[in-house]
Amino acid sequence: MNQDYLIFGAGYHGEVKSFEAGQVEVQVEIKAPEETESSTSPSREALQQYTLPVTVIAVDGKRYNVATEGHPSEDEVKEAVERWQPQPIQTDELL
Repeated sequence: MNQDYLIFGAGYHGEVKSFEAGQVEVQVEIKAPEETESSTSPSREALQQYTLPVTVIAVDGKRYNVATEGHPSEDEVKEAVERWQPQPIQTDELL
């Protein structure tokens, strides 16, 4: 069963991706910075994979999977939850 994971780092700022439940780390493609019309887009093969450790963070009494290379602030996580509306972890799904 898949769960939602908030991604911080590797070019992400709280976007949601879906991975198998119970992951202790997830692998994401490094997100390219916003491109301009004159820039050239990297080929799919050139995109690098990045591994981020997963932690569980509570927001308003609900628990969420957060994959991050740093420590996003409470406000950053709360903003990401409000913006992207990930599904919280159900009590029976906790690690």
